[in-house]
Amino acid sequence: MIRATGLRNLASIRRRPAAGKRAILTGMAWGVPMAALLAGLEIWRCGVLCLTDAGITLVTAIIGGISTIGVFAALFGGTAPGPMSRRNLTQEGKSWLASSS
Repeated sequence: MIRATGLRNLASIRRRPAAGKRAILTGMAWGVPMAALLAGLEIWRCGVLCLTDAGITLVTAIIGGISTIGVFAALFGGTAPGPMSRRNLTQEGKSWLASSS
C-alpha cells in the first residue's frame, strides 16, 4: 500500500502569508511574456495573428506558470532581509561603510 507522505509533508508546511498571491503573480509574470513570445513566433511564421490561438496560448502559459513556478515561489519565496537587519551602526564608533580618510 502506497502512503501519501508527500501530501502529508505539504499539509504540514505552515501556510506563509501571501503565498497564494505570490504564486499567482509569479506565474503570470512568467506566463505573459512566454505567451507573447509564442504568439510572436506564430505571427512570424504565418503572418497573421489568430486571437483564439493567442488567447489559448496565454491561458495555458499562465496556468503552466502558476502550477510550476508559482508553487516554488509560494513555498520557498520570500523577501531577503533588508538593511535594517544589520547591527547597530553606531556600536563601537565604527561604520560598516568604507571610510574616506
